Amino acid sequence: MKRLLLNTSIFQQIKIESFAVDSYQFVATKKTQHGLNFKNSHVEFSGNQKNSIIFKGGVCGNRHNPIKRKFLEDILLIGSLLDGSNWELYSNRKRKGAPLFSNPYLDFIWNNNNANKNMVEKYFQTAIVQISDDSWQTQFENGFHLLMLKNHANITNEESRFLSYFVIWEWLYPHLKNPEGAKVDDESNNFHEIFNYIMKYIWRSYQNIENNIFRHLRNQLTHSGKLPIDRNYKNPKYNPEEWMKNLDHHNITKYISFFERLTQVIVLKTIGINADHIIQFELDNFLQNGDLKVSSPR
Repeated sequence: MKRLLLNTSIFQQIKIESFAVDSYQFVATKKTQHGLNFKNSHVEFSGNQKNSIIFKGGVCGNRHNPIKRKFLEDILLIGSLLDGSNWELYSNRKRKGAPLFSNPYLDFIWNNNNANKNMVEKYFQTAIVQISDDSWQTQFENGFHLLMLKNHANITNEESRFLSYFVIWEWLYPHLKNPEGAKVDDESNNFHEIFNYIMKYIWRSYQNIENNIFRHLRNQLTHSGKLPIDRNYKNPKYNPEEWMKNLDHHNITKYISFFERLTQVIVLKTIGINADHIIQFELDNFLQNGDLKVSSPR
């Protein structure tokens, strides 16, 4: 049996001692250093590993000893998106592109922080069934958007991170629209169209929003480089509404946070996982009113 140490404890949000995913067993370990208790985790497996689906064709190591990326890396990536922390092998901590900190700007989806072993294993099983399906791999290019979400969530600057999430929406639009494989002709540079299509695709009850605050926030940052919203356009129908202009930085941050978690929820839905509960209060308001006028009680 082979045992690999992970770079962080994946059991901080998951209050269990072990769980199994495919042929891998994830186990919590404890150690004491300088009188303090630390919780680490490692993964165990036997035999040869399957090759990665999400990193298909990718290699690690060096040019003299290239090593195909393995299915374990797919599991760690999915775990990162579920747990809101960077699941990485400790041995990869110095690899180019490795996350610099343990907690990206993602929410953990374990409901009420009371995850049990069966719940965790079911989430992973659901995701693995999806990514193993040939038609899914064709539609979503082996899950490139999963990697995008993790990478973008590790951007520390709020405004830069917010702008980067629009790339995920623009990528998802043609891939949801054309299950046979997105083409250039399936793409759109109209975020109003992209947003309404994806929202309607995911939530059938969604009613198109004609004046989208996220579009105005993006335009404001892209063209002015700063917030709050204060831009007007030659055609008045494209102008932001007054309530959008009146938002202070504190409330703008609420919209940015909601957009980021909304993106996480939508990406998870593409691997069969329903995480609506992490944004349910805000989502209900947004689906009904197109804004977040009522503060969340959380």
